[in-house]
Amino acid sequence: MIDNFTFAHLNWIWPILVIALCLWLVFAWKERALYGSSIFFIHLGISFLAISSLVLIALQPQTQVKTETQIAVLLTEGFKQTQLDSLKKTDPKLDVYQYKIGEEIFDIDNIPSSLFILGHGIRRFDHWQLEAIPTLYLGGKELKGVTQLNYDYYQTKGNRLQFNGTYKNPTKSNRLLLEGPGGKTLDSLILTDEKFQSFEVSTDLNVSGNFNYHLVEKDSLDAVLSTALLPLTIVDKSPLKILMLNGSPTFESKYLKNYLAETGHQVVVKNQLTTARYKYEYFNMTSKPIINITEEKLEIFDLLIIDTRSLKAFSKRQLTTLRTVVRELGMGILIQPDVNYFRNKKLISSFKFETEKSKEANLSAFPKQNLKKYFYQFKDEFSLQPIHRSGSKIWSAYQRVGSGRVGTSVFRNTFELILNGHPKTYHALWSKIIEKISKPKTPSVQWSSSHNLAYINQPFEFELRTTIPNPIVESNEGFSIPLQRDLNVKSLWKGRVYPRKTGWKQQRVSQNSSEIFQYYVTDSLQWKAATNFNTIKANKNNFNTISSSKTSPRSTLKLVNPLWFFVIFILCAGYLWLEPKL
Repeated sequence: MIDNFTFAHLNWIWPILVIALCLWLVFAWKERALYGSSIFFIHLGISFLAISSLVLIALQPQTQVKTETQIAVLLTEGFKQTQLDSLKKTDPKLDVYQYKIGEEIFDIDNIPSSLFILGHGIRRFDHWQLEAIPTLYLGGKELKGVTQLNYDYYQTKGNRLQFNGTYKNPTKSNRLLLEGPGGKTLDSLILTDEKFQSFEVSTDLNVSGNFNYHLVEKDSLDAVLSTALLPLTIVDKSPLKILMLNGSPTFESKYLKNYLAETGHQVVVKNQLTTARYKYEYFNMTSKPIINITEEKLEIFDLLIIDTRSLKAFSKRQLTTLRTVVRELGMGILIQPDVNYFRNKKLISSFKFETEKSKEANLSAFPKQNLKKYFYQFKDEFSLQPIHRSGSKIWSAYQRVGSGRVGTSVFRNTFELILNGHPKTYHALWSKIIEKISKPKTPSVQWSSSHNLAYINQPFEFELRTTIPNPIVESNEGFSIPLQRDLNVKSLWKGRVYPRKTGWKQQRVSQNSSEIFQYYVTDSLQWKAATNFNTIKANKNNFNTISSSKTSPRSTLKLVNPLWFFVIFILCAGYLWLEPKL
């Protein structure tokens, strides 16, 4: 085809040409009695013209025609009127469109040659509509409110939950309050006049279930200015099988084993009394196994808590066994440090430490208590996974080793928190460390999503990892959700839903209904500043293809009027019908 001519139904061309050729051959066979006369060739030519007209009617030919440059402006939430007025002065013929979430932006016959976006921008799931249009995002009004909030909506009972975020353009002396499901204030802070204020609020999680917490802003007169939803799913702790190896009894180990036993974990404590004598203690266990450092004995445990003295006494063979159990069976190791641990060669871990002058660690999760520590802090590395930190200072962390984890901390004498009347702080501190380092669960179905909230009538995407060959996902409303399998990871499936009602929603795999995925659906008024912040960021990255308001003329495809071909067909058919009768 030449560059400025094509067909609307180009994929039909070969079947139609074959049918047309057959028709023409049939007509030639029908006129074989006239072969040798001039009328025979005239009839062949006219019949060819008639059949060609039918072919063109079916294929619908199109030609490229140059169109006038059409510049448009798309107005989104938060646009500046002054920006729009300035663009209109530059080009009085400017077309102005209003963006509506999830709806068609342009008609197929009225697509502009270039586009400016004003305001906070269009949502990521609508970007596909502008893929073929040169577009420039110009921004809009400045945001005000909580633009970023980080927290894990899936939590374990007994943990201390931290909500970390950023407030843009706060009003000085206003307050941010974290309210529980009953409206009780759990934590609060005073806003400043910084352009970007980082904040953190926290609370203890004492009850399991699905709950809606709220982040509330109030002014100095205690009037509510805004309320933002924080949905949480809190589950009960699963009891772990824990082995403690102590080179000598210490108060730290004594209080830690008592805490683990009180919280329902199955604990075996092996205390060394002399060179060849050991004392065993058992908590929440029916059987009383004798522990040796072998794979067979260690494979039943989720976590090994070991002090530095015991670790140093291990032979090379025992250390190799430990590494194998961690790497292949997923057992976690928590090393209880002493002052020599930071100075000597690390036997199991490869942690690196830096000296730190302070003997206390102040954690934002526990603002009223300073925790005693050694004169060290972790050196931040790529492989390091922090558990407790204050700004750039890391106080406890772990490293992944195969399918397991090895962790430690710089805390010292944490049992003094209990003696000083702060048992909740002690429990929250160790609960998080134990949870992060112990053997990770490997359920047959694992759900995940990059969002804590779903919005009504907007796409909510989730991922599913399972060994089930062809999983069927069902919602609590009884309909099936289509899944798309990942091209590279066979066990990974992706899905998308469009919730129609607000509230808690559930999804499950019909082949295994025990693993339920829960999420909360709310309206678009929640977390508007955070949503607009992410929308602005995506628009800046994707729409930057216009350098000026002047763009070169563009061409478009115009359908050739099929009436012309129909008229030719009628004239040719009329002649072939009428000529033998004259």
